[in-house]
Amino acid sequence: MGSRAKDRIAASRLWPLFLKEFHQLRRNRRLVLLLFLPPVLNIILFGYTLNPTFENLRLGIVDDSRTPESRGSERAWCFTSAGTTRLASISGG
Repeated sequence: MGSRAKDRIAASRLWPLFLKEFHQLRRNRRLVLLLFLPPVLNIILFGYTLNPTFENLRLGIVDDSRTPESRGSERAWCFTSAGTTRLASISGG
């Protein structure tokens, strides 16, 4: 059987299923609420809880190279100047 014939069979089976579910939704109004209300609530709640802004993150810097260039406080200042992070410690690994 070719792929087009299989696609027709699949479409011919899906259309009656779609119609059956549509008629079921028209008969039972509570089902419409159960289908649409939870996703809408999830979108609203996740929109508030998954806020992309962050504040007061503790930052630790490990300096494995131990060179004067890497020891400069300029790097730590770059991270902490925005106000979203605060420097917890600098260690030489």
